[in-house]
Amino acid sequence: MTSVEALWPQLLPLKSLCFLSRSEKADGWNGVGTGEVVVAQPEAGVLTFTETGLWQPDQGREVPFTNVFRWTILGPEHVRLEHLRFGPDKPVFLFELEPTEGKEGESWVSTSPHLCRDDCYSAVLSFEDSGVRLEWTIKGPRKSSRIVYVYASIGLTSSP
Repeated sequence: MTSVEALWPQLLPLKSLCFLSRSEKADGWNGVGTGEVVVAQPEAGVLTFTETGLWQPDQGREVPFTNVFRWTILGPEHVRLEHLRFGPDKPVFLFELEPTEGKEGESWVSTSPHLCRDDCYSAVLSFEDSGVRLEWTIKGPRKSSRIVYVYASIGLTSSP
């Protein structure tokens, strides 16, 4: 899976998500989210993930969540990921991904870390039998977290 031509068909059929967030900081976000993802292709070379579900923090009540992410093809081996929290005309850039071959097999890694204030965001996208796994790492003075998303073409009921 070394090109966007091979990546895109892996993203299109996704229907559900589960994510686990763990923080080393005392006031960090720890918990599990599960829900649905609606994948749309608003134009050639662009996919959106509209996510809805429930977040269960380790401490406290379950709360609903929504997210919209946009994937954009930049070239045969580059994809950009943005968060559309402020709408499609004001995207929040997260990172660009490119394919790599490692001991775990083929995956996509962030080309450079994304800096948000003093915190550094990076990611690795890998492939599983039923979908894809997107693992975020956030390091800095304010945050020290790992978030593992598993997107699947079938329903998910357990955490990654």
